[in-house]
Amino acid sequence: MSSRASHVVLVGLLMSGVSAATAWADGLIVVHPWVPPGEIRPVPMPVPRPTPLHVRYHRVEAEITDSVAITRIDQVFYNPNPRQLEGTYIFPLADDVAIQKFSMVMDGKEVRGELLDRDKAREIYQGIVNKNRDPALLEYMGTRMYRARVFPIPASGEVRIQLEYSQTIESVGGLATYRYPLNTEKFSSAPLGDVSVRVRIRSQLPLAAVFCPSHQASIDRKSPNEATVGYEEKNVKPDKDFLVGYQTSTDEFGLALLTYRGAGEDGYFMARIVPSFGQERTPLPKDLTFVIDTSGSMAGTKIEQARQALRFCLANLNAEDRFSIIAFSTEVRPWRDRLLRASRENVAEAREYAAGLSAVGGTNINDALLTALKQGETAGKDGGRPYMIVFLTDGLPTIGERDVQKILKNVRQANAGRVRLFVFGVGSDLNTQLLDKLADDNHGSRQYVSEQEDLELKLSSFYAMIAHPVLSDVKLSFGGAEAYDLYPHDLPDLFKGSELVVFGRCRGTGEQAVVLRGRRAEAEVVFKWTRDFGRRQLGHDYLPRLWANRKIAYLLDEIRMNGENAELKDEIVRLAKRYGILTPYTSFLVMEEAELRGVTVNDRMQAGERV
Repeated sequence: MSSRASHVVLVGLLMSGVSAATAWADGLIVVHPWVPPGEIRPVPMPVPRPTPLHVRYHRVEAEITDSVAITRIDQVFYNPNPRQLEGTYIFPLADDVAIQKFSMVMDGKEVRGELLDRDKAREIYQGIVNKNRDPALLEYMGTRMYRARVFPIPASGEVRIQLEYSQTIESVGGLATYRYPLNTEKFSSAPLGDVSVRVRIRSQLPLAAVFCPSHQASIDRKSPNEATVGYEEKNVKPDKDFLVGYQTSTDEFGLALLTYRGAGEDGYFMARIVPSFGQERTPLPKDLTFVIDTSGSMAGTKIEQARQALRFCLANLNAEDRFSIIAFSTEVRPWRDRLLRASRENVAEAREYAAGLSAVGGTNINDALLTALKQGETAGKDGGRPYMIVFLTDGLPTIGERDVQKILKNVRQANAGRVRLFVFGVGSDLNTQLLDKLADDNHGSRQYVSEQEDLELKLSSFYAMIAHPVLSDVKLSFGGAEAYDLYPHDLPDLFKGSELVVFGRCRGTGEQAVVLRGRRAEAEVVFKWTRDFGRRQLGHDYLPRLWANRKIAYLLDEIRMNGENAELKDEIVRLAKRYGILTPYTSFLVMEEAELRGVTVNDRMQAGERV
């Protein structure tokens, strides 16, 4: 979670009258002003602010199997105040996260959350609070943000929260990075009593490298395909996220297939295809336009990182490449009106131009990208040269078109020629909602770097991917597996160090052919594997939830682009309840068994199975 996002959350809560007494974990607990039961709130009188909660311990266990990570969080908060409190626990998670367990420990007993329609869950929660009982409510707040309302936090007592979620780990430039948000702990009022993070990595492909760039952590290599990263400290205030990076080695193309088949139902699978990171081929001549954000929001470290990234890319151009630069803030400023050969003289002039860029003005993202796409209409016409846009920004539009969905729509409509758009995001306050979709919708990829991260490492892996297109017009088939409901619908191009991850359902069983087709240098290439789709693989019971999460994300995108309709909303709610997934339309409610029995049979049948 970025520091900017943290402050936005706090400001929003303070404006609504919520106390700023907080305890941060991977999120925070904001305690509400205390008013004795039955009393009417005075108007207007200052409310005494409770002493902030303390974090007794914060423990994280993560297991990564190929590109799927299951993270389990266990946190205990202590209330030093002489009265019980109600609090709101707010925490950040990546967009592709599927929360699969939320629980509190009540009277020494773990009580798990029940998934209900959002409005119904709120109604039940408020009714239990009015009875001075023990509920908790977990809701979706918006992009990358969730909140849990917790009551009561006992006087001079503890509240224990446990959370479990699954996600896919994306590889960029051959580098896969697992991130756990410890950065928010720097805002804690007191050191954490005990912090521990343990990450276990298991891969069907050999692990070429495993490292922890953020913390002094132990790394235990169990075998060529398994490693464990561990970190532990006491009485500490962590000030940065916990990062684990790893690379896999493979032949020209490697396929890892995970499957799960419950009793009496079609199967679920995840196919992960990875081009060899070590594969060396003569780079194809290409055309690139570098679009660099020089607006005021980029001032300081961010503009320096963007300049450094641009200089790095320019230095690594091949002599046969052509390039251009478009700087933008309030206005769009092309460096030249056409693409230039990457001669020594032209590159030297471009590097000098990049060194003089400064951050001032608004952020006109829409016009900058449309200008770059317009330039691409005349690029790449000789010999089928690929045209790519490299977008260096923090993704925060302030001038011109500012609506994210309209920007995405405008770029999609202008990109009739399948131009590849690569995003290099800088800073901790990135608009990832916009940047992720720009890359996904336009056949590219993205890489993000915060002010504290190693820029050189991220740059080298990012540009290695751009410089080596591996496969375009990608198609994947699963033969007799009878695959359906595949996500993503549109497959991206493959680049050196990138990967393709596909989730789907399958009716067929047994050994089946998996076939990858694509184009390389205007010639079609085909790769084939044989894999078993009939294995139940009980250890992969997280796959149904991850598949459903991808389908829900697709349906939510349809709503964002085309507006809400009853059919899409009902399908999202149906999937959410069946697979236990938190969405804008559903919430987790934790309540004691006595209160749970008070929920009507109809409500509970609608809620689906307990998760």
